[in-house]
Amino acid sequence: MTCISPYRSRLLTLFSFFILGSSGIFAQVSFTDQAGGFGPIVGRVVSNLGQPVLPGAPESSIFDKQGWELGLKSEIYRTTWMRGNLMASYVELGAKEWRPNETSFTEVDVNLKAVKAAVNPILFKVGNDFIHGYAGGGVYGTFFFDQEIESSIPTEDYFQEDKLKEIDYGLDLAAGIHIWSFDIEFHAQYSWRDIGHRYDDTAVRQEFYGLSIAYLYVNQNVTRKNCRNKKSLKKY
Repeated sequence: MTCISPYRSRLLTLFSFFILGSSGIFAQVSFTDQAGGFGPIVGRVVSNLGQPVLPGAPESSIFDKQGWELGLKSEIYRTTWMRGNLMASYVELGAKEWRPNETSFTEVDVNLKAVKAAVNPILFKVGNDFIHGYAGGGVYGTFFFDQEIESSIPTEDYFQEDKLKEIDYGLDLAAGIHIWSFDIEFHAQYSWRDIGHRYDDTAVRQEFYGLSIAYLYVNQNVTRKNCRNKKSLKKY
């Protein structure tokens, strides 16, 4: 088992920036009555670390490490045709990989814990404020604060220098549907850098897919008001 030092001050700085930005700076960039929703998010993540497919190894999915994502999400703006999102979260990542031993292969389970910030400023929107679909992208950054390797064989040398880099960043692609105050969203994230190398010098590069649901508080009352206004107009 190996651990990356926690650096708690960095985590507090990341979440403080997110909260201040969401409630202050980004609240000023609102182009429709329903822009600026803010609330919790929970999701399921399936990840891998670019593990190679070893000849003769048991068959297994490349994207086979499952984890959870928990955090906060804010809508930074919304217009008729576009919107932008900002998210900070705790994420469980990793991979299940095969390592050859003397006679066969042994499974190695790599568990990573991280905090992530993602901004998707370019999301094209189709629909109205009450219900619409959206798709686009942006960038993400992660800070790994814990690393654990589990296997029936010694794993001290599984990663060169016995650890991975703490910082990772890359492309974040998002698509989702907004209904009332809820966002149901799919993410595909691809790292732009190697965060380490295995014992055989193969590169470790993060890649994961996630499905999440968020409840955006600010939108709730505005949506109800709009619905009442529509009903009252039908009477005349």
